[in-house]
Amino acid sequence: MRIDVPRQPTARLCDAWRHCVGTGRFDLALRRDYQDSLALVQREIGFRHIRGHGLLSDGTGIHQPYEHAGERRVRHAFTYVDQIVDAYLDLGIEPFLELGFMPSQLASGEDTVFWWKGNITPPRDEAEWADLVRGVLRHLIDR
Repeated sequence: MRIDVPRQPTARLCDAWRHCVGTGRFDLALRRDYQDSLALVQREIGFRHIRGHGLLSDGTGIHQPYEHAGERRVRHAFTYVDQIVDAYLDLGIEPFLELGFMPSQLASGEDTVFWWKGNITPPRDEAEWADLVRGVLRHLIDR
């Protein structure tokens, strides 16, 4: 099949992309090559917001269950999330944060999407899920 591409523009491109762009997994922004590429794109074309997937996935390390004296406990660690948000803000980009995917140790099953296996099952403990969401939002608001 042959595709002909006109030499001249045929219409004006809407600039909706200047408001928000999508990216891959949220934890990719921990990588230096990703940050360097994002800085280049921001310098060259610029946009206001970015949206990534998997804020709550295992790669960001927020949900940290452990056992103490035979009891399950959970702590929330925000080191990676803070590094990612700070990297975005340093570039003048505000993140849109989606509350997904399910952390593996809170998931009720093993159903996933994508090659990196974003868990799409409901939480096995609604109270622990609510604590996680409250903890993330409280941390981000406090920052």
